[in-house]
Amino acid sequence: MIILFLILSGTTLQAQYNPMNASLTGMGGAGIALNDFSAGFNNQAAWSSLESPAVSLGYNSRFMLKELSDRFLSVAVPLGESSGVFGLNMSQFGYSQYNITKAGLGYARLFGPNFSAGLQFDIIHAGTADEMYGSTNAFTFEGGFQYKLNKYISLGTSIFNPVQAKLSDFTGEQLPASISLGMTYSPDKLLLLAADVVKEQYQPASLRAGFRYQIVESFCLRGGFSTSPFIFSGGAGINFGNFTADLSTSYHQILGISPGLTLIYKFKKN
Repeated sequence: MIILFLILSGTTLQAQYNPMNASLTGMGGAGIALNDFSAGFNNQAAWSSLESPAVSLGYNSRFMLKELSDRFLSVAVPLGESSGVFGLNMSQFGYSQYNITKAGLGYARLFGPNFSAGLQFDIIHAGTADEMYGSTNAFTFEGGFQYKLNKYISLGTSIFNPVQAKLSDFTGEQLPASISLGMTYSPDKLLLLAADVVKEQYQPASLRAGFRYQIVESFCLRGGFSTSPFIFSGGAGINFGNFTADLSTSYHQILGISPGLTLIYKFKKN
């Protein structure tokens, strides 16, 4: 089982450290330039325009295997007008024989009406049931920027682990670094198009692209794809006042489907 786990997890290496919620997964993983609380897991600058506290819980069942599942929690709290937003991201990947837990404390702020930036400091714990390898901790950071070019187009970039922190002194294994560039285009209030280019260390560059279409105020549909490997995805978002449920499914032609669910609650603005 451990051998199978390592083979399959190789197709989703970066996802062990930066899992995506159902909102982004439904759009092919694109969302680096998306200015929304749901995108704050992968680009903390997305928290900057939040006006009230928000919390989300999520679960991804990668290829329908509990050994490759993601569980995550995200919380963001605005500090007041022009004071920025503090956030907490926590995630766990894997199962009892091998797992990676990540906790990050971040901060985001608007710098003028069109530019925002965010930074997050992370601690990552990797544990195995093998006494020889045991467990280890690593410290690193990540962050990003977003820029609203005009009322239709927004740009974004994020970077993870630029210092290439070591995960294990015993094996010399490093945490993979990554950099992402993204853009969103929204011609009207109903349609949003998003595209990212993601380069992960030791992996070929990946294109992630997708859309979100607001059918009615309380319901939207999503679709998209990503390359390296090629995966189709789709999803939907259902809004009940301050509560939102996002569902997604992605499909790999060999390994199968990966369903996901994210629940978001945004508190009322004071």
